[in-house]
Amino acid sequence: MEGACPLALRRNRTINRKDPEITLERALGPSFAAYRKDFALAESFKPFPFPLHLDVDVTTKCDLGCPMCPTGARAGNLFPGLGQGLALPFGLYARALSECAYHGLPSLRLGMSGEPLLVQGIDRWVSLARDLNVTDVQLVTNGQRLARKTSQRLIGAGLTRLMVSVDAGSPEAYARARPGGDFLRLLRNIEGFLEERERLGSLTPVLRLSFVDTGDGGELDAFLALFGDMADYVAIQSYAPLVPGHALGLDGAAERLTPKGGRCAEPWARLAIHANGGLFPCCSDHGRHWPLGFFPAVTLKGAWDSRMRRAVAGMIPGCLAHPACLRCAGGTKGEAVPDGPRRAGASMGG
Repeated sequence: MEGACPLALRRNRTINRKDPEITLERALGPSFAAYRKDFALAESFKPFPFPLHLDVDVTTKCDLGCPMCPTGARAGNLFPGLGQGLALPFGLYARALSECAYHGLPSLRLGMSGEPLLVQGIDRWVSLARDLNVTDVQLVTNGQRLARKTSQRLIGAGLTRLMVSVDAGSPEAYARARPGGDFLRLLRNIEGFLEERERLGSLTPVLRLSFVDTGDGGELDAFLALFGDMADYVAIQSYAPLVPGHALGLDGAAERLTPKGGRCAEPWARLAIHANGGLFPCCSDHGRHWPLGFFPAVTLKGAWDSRMRRAVAGMIPGCLAHPACLRCAGGTKGEAVPDGPRRAGASMGG
């Protein structure tokens, strides 16, 4: 699992080092600016006829054993469909993208619960999305397999954002946060990617480096000192366990780190397709407890228009929040989620 959403992460902040929005608008043109405007409207709870962003769970395989992640911690039994070794068939992905192209989907992200660079030819997945006019094509990775040739292929395929989950500023902390990973290899891979992007004269993909903050301020300072100037933007995400005390033994961390309440904007803007074809209203693992059906028996449009999706978005008057949403938000079982915007991922998501 990589990135912000599969964890219950809150109080996120983004440090824009090189103003990636401007860079992406320069590289991608007016379509990018239009999509970002629409995404902001969706996050302000304006309904759209089709999702503006699709999260694609390419695989549930991962080469690391991160304790904060249900995949790495082998806690897939907590979430329906989150099993080791699942892989979304490329043909099914292509079929989903064909529907997305018909409806003009502007944004897509490869990678949710597993490591997408384990998939041979992942650049094909990027190329197909770009060929079908998806404006913003993102990939989230732990960076361990980001060799120079892989970077070259991703840049050539038209990837627009590369999101690398780092979560440490030293080899010792990295060994704890990402067991099985090599900190120096990660550093070399990031440097190699930046060199290849410069050599190829490409503005994209912009580079986001992320840090899951479990409360060690010194480690965050070390991360920013080492990686801050490398990144186009840095995402700092507060850790909240998927269940109280999960994996890291941080009893009560969800209550301490996760603000209660707030209305979630995710199901207004995005849809997720998991490695088993399941469709869900957001990219949080908690969303797996609110299934919308399986693709292609249920189309993306059908899932988006379903009563279930509208219920989780709060579009049905009088609908109380699902317990899965309340767990994700750190609320109390049985409470309705009050009005007021709340982002469920890092800034510049979607």
